[in-house]
This record gives sequence, C-alpha cells and structure tokens, in this order.
Amino acid sequence: MNAFSFDPRLITPYDDIMTSAPDRDSTALRLLLSTVLDAAVAIDANGKVVGWNPAAEQTFGWSRAEALGQNLNDLIVPSRHQQAHAQGMHRYQQTGVAHVVNRRIEIEARAKSGREFPIELSITEAHDGSGAAFVGFMRDISGRIAMERRLRETQKLEAVGHLTGGIAHDFNNLLTVILGNAEVLAESLTDPELKPLAEMTLSAAERGAELTNRLLAFARRQPLNPKPRNANELVAAMQGLVRRTLPEGIDLEFNSDPDLGLIEIDAAELDSALLNLVVNARDAMRDEGKLVIETANAILDTDYALRYPEVVPGDYVMLSVTDTGTGMDSVIAERAFEPFFTTKPVGKGSGLGLSMVFGFTKQSGGHIEICSELGVGTQIKLYFPRLPIDQTAENEPSLEPQPPRGTENILIVEDNDLVLRHLKRQLVLLGYRVKTAMSGPEAMDIMQADDEVDLLLTDIVMPGGMNGTELADRARALRPSLKVLFTSGYTDNTIDRHGRLDPGVDLLRKPYTRLELSQKVREVLQRGFE
Repeated sequence: MNAFSFDPRLITPYDDIMTSAPDRDSTALRLLLSTVLDAAVAIDANGKVVGWNPAAEQTFGWSRAEALGQNLNDLIVPSRHQQAHAQGMHRYQQTGVAHVVNRRIEIEARAKSGREFPIELSITEAHDGSGAAFVGFMRDISGRIAMERRLRETQKLEAVGHLTGGIAHDFNNLLTVILGNAEVLAESLTDPELKPLAEMTLSAAERGAELTNRLLAFARRQPLNPKPRNANELVAAMQGLVRRTLPEGIDLEFNSDPDLGLIEIDAAELDSALLNLVVNARDAMRDEGKLVIETANAILDTDYALRYPEVVPGDYVMLSVTDTGTGMDSVIAERAFEPFFTTKPVGKGSGLGLSMVFGFTKQSGGHIEICSELGVGTQIKLYFPRLPIDQTAENEPSLEPQPPRGTENILIVEDNDLVLRHLKRQLVLLGYRVKTAMSGPEAMDIMQADDEVDLLLTDIVMPGGMNGTELADRARALRPSLKVLFTSGYTDNTIDRHGRLDPGVDLLRKPYTRLELSQKVREVLQRGFE
C-alpha cells in the first residue's frame, strides 16, 4: 500500500506555542490543524474532541461546531469497535501510555451518514494547558484499497489465463482430428445404427471446440482478425437471434446512437460476446423482466483511469447489456469474470461466458465494467477504442455453402502426427496434391528440392529450432511468390501483436471444419489471381 507520509515538523510549532503561551491553546490548536490537508482531529485525555479541521468536516460530514465537545468514540468509531476504543482510552488514563502513538495504522471509521470506510491513521501526543492529549491525522483509503483489490484480481486472472491457454492449445490439436473424422463419418455412413453414433461424436467435438475457444478467449490467446466496423450494424444483425434467445416474458429494447463511431473489432467474436451477455441476462431474469442493449460514444477521462489503471484515457464506443434480474452482491461481482465460477446450478452453466467476454474485450484493447445490485439487476458495459472519423467500415464476405476444391501443390508442416495425417487426407479428398513435413528444417529441404509448391500450410509452434514464422520467412526468401497459410490452436505473439493478426497474415484457427479448411485454402491460393 502507498504509505501516508506524516511530517512530524508540523507538531513542532504546536509544542513551542503550548510551552511559551499556554493561554493561547485554542488559537494554537486551530493553527496546527489548519496546516495539514488530511483530516486532523484533536482529543483530550477523556476522548473529547477539541480540534476539528475543514478536511475532517469533509471526510466525516460533521461540522466543526457539531464535533467540538463530542466524544470521538460516539462520533466516528463504528459501533462494533467502540468498546475497544473505550478500553484503550481507559488504559491511557490509568497508565499514561498510548500504544498507538507514533504509529501508522489502518482502522475503520464512520461518517455522519452512517457510511463506514477504512482510514489510515497517524497519531501524535501533544499535551497542553487545555488538556488536549492527542492529534490524529486521517486519510480515507477506500479508493486505494479498491484499486489494489482490482489489481490483485487482474494478476490472478492473468495467471489463470496462461494456464488455460496452454491446455486449450493441446485440446485443439486433438479436436481438429476428432472433428474432421467425425464429419466425414457422419456424411458417409448409411448404417442406421452407426450413423447416429458418428453424429453424436461430431456434436460432442463441436461442443468441445466451443469450450476451448472460450478458454482461449479468456486467456487472450484467441487470434483475432479485427476490421473497422460499426457496432450498430453488428447489433442490428443480431437482433433476430437475440429475440429468439429470450422467452416471451422478457421485454427487449435496443437503443443505438445514430452518430456512433467505428471500432476495430473481430465481428464474429463480438457477436459471440454479445450472445453470452444476453444468455446470462436471460438466466438472471427467470423468464420475465426487461433487457436493454445500448450503444453510445463515450469518453473515459483521467479521473476514470485513476480508478481503473489499465484504462487509457480517450474516446471509446460503449456497448452495454442491462437486465432487471436478480443482480449480484459485491463479492460475487468481483469474481464474475473468473473462469468456471458460476452461481448457476450444476449442469446449467460452464462458468466461461463472462470469462470469454472479459478476455475478448481486453484482447481487443477495450475495457469491461460490471455494475450490479441484488434485487435490481445488472449492467455490463464494454468499451472499445473509437477509430478516427476518416476510417470506413468493412463488411464480412458471405460463406460458400459447399467446400471449394483445387488441384494445386500444398506443403503441410505440422509436428503433431495425428493432425498431419488428418489434414493431408482432407486436402487430398479436396483434390490437392500434398507433401508433408514435421519440422521447419525438413520443410526447407523439400522446398529446395521441389519447386512445385504453391501453398505452404504450416503450424506456428514447432520443435527443431524453427517456428512457423521463421519457416515462412526463409521459404519466401527462396520463392517470393509462395502463398503461406498459418494454422494454430492459439496465438503466441509470433504472428500478431497483442492477439491481433498483422496485415497480410492468413491464419486458420484450430479446430476447423472441412468447409472452413477448404474456403481458407482457396482464399489464400486465389489471392492476386482474381
């Protein structure tokens, strides 16, 4: 914690004045208390207030006239601590020794309004002719404690993110094989007993892929492909799905700022984040209530950034989801973004919805804020940096319904044997001629011996002293016209900056379906020939 610095020199003038002019005690005491910016209170040996500066008036709500002559125990000490305070004063009266003098301690105090809050207290002993025994200097540290708590939570989430990112990466390699083979089996089998089993396997693999994607989103290891977009257009496209997600008893309202600025965002991931917020809100309202989705321009200033140190002051676009559900108390709200933390019954939620939203927002350079009150409802605000006004929005291309085919030569580089064999089989079935390698050096040997390679399809993280990025650089130096497509289960900053793909980089995320594989391969191969 930041130490409250008390300058003992402030007491020296007071002691000098008391020694030389005891008949001027009130003036001297007032002079002393007026020289400090923190709340300063003087009490006599019986605990009665004999000094109360303007900062004390502001901190505790009692005016000087109201405070003077009152017992400090009754004035600002919370009820549960009053007995201990009285015992301390009694010990001082009996022994003349005060154990809290010349120490800096943190205790709780109470304002006139009844609000209780933590303070940092420094006390000095200052005897004088009027009987004043102590002067205390106090600072409200509730804001500092809240900031430290948020910092600890952020550090904890960062640590958990590193762990979940690594686990999800390994799962994605396995799911790539399971998903692809289950897809082929479900399409080719005709046996009425075996076909449903293949379809069940495919469904389970898809759910597993969704789970790992949420883990990666929370861990900020999900490769994003952000483009300038208008959040109003994205929200409008989701209105039908949102309405179908809610029961009839929940009223739905959209409030959109017509002059909304653009944001650089991965549209698909924003859709997923919005849907997660809607589902959480629906479950909190229990089939009746009101849900409001709102967009607006916002400014997060330096005062706001002081409360949230990770925020960069500036212009933002705000997207909020507000419900009239059961709400959360402060303890639950502080843990709401932790992975696998949920208040829902067993089997009703994975505890990853808000975690995914949190990770995606942070990875997009944004900020997330949660406001909730028990019995009233919850509002979650997402803030994304607003782009300069000269930016224009981009629209997503529509997907082709059937897997496109080709006949080009593809070199696959993948260190996982299961994934390598699966990927080769899929591409051969799509008509391509395929060569394989399990490391960067092996791939370079093939490149130097064979000039008929149209596309390098490489994993990013590989053994052998050469990762996918280094391999691509060397291969392009050998053959400048070579097309490159990276594939990975997560981003490790080898091809992106802070989870955002560099311009001109193509990435196929694991796990992927045959349609996604075929479309991405054709997209990269045809670029420059259209």
